[in-house]
Amino acid sequence: MSQFSVNVTFTHPTDPTRHAEVKLMVGTRATLSWVPREIVERLGAPLLHRRPFLLADSRTIERDTAGAIIKLNGTEAIVTVVLAEAGMATFSAQPLWKPWASRWTR
Repeated sequence: MSQFSVNVTFTHPTDPTRHAEVKLMVGTRATLSWVPREIVERLGAPLLHRRPFLLADSRTIERDTAGAIIKLNGTEAIVTVVLAEAGMATFSAQPLWKPWASRWTR
């Protein structure tokens, strides 16, 4: 199975002047996007709550979550993102899947 990255724009949900473009590996089974903590903190995105996550190796970890707007290929959605530690950033295409899926299958 091949791996690929995308450039995704993350924006503060109420202040569109606060945004950052981030290159993330696409996690085809990820349900939430994991964004580097420093990006979320720099945007000042509102924190939601700390949640437990079950990892592929059966460990459970807890991470903070925040609200943000994601934009890819002209499509955007309001989503919950996980504040990722170093090396754990991943993009979940699920919130945008239907609008951009057809672009990848042509």
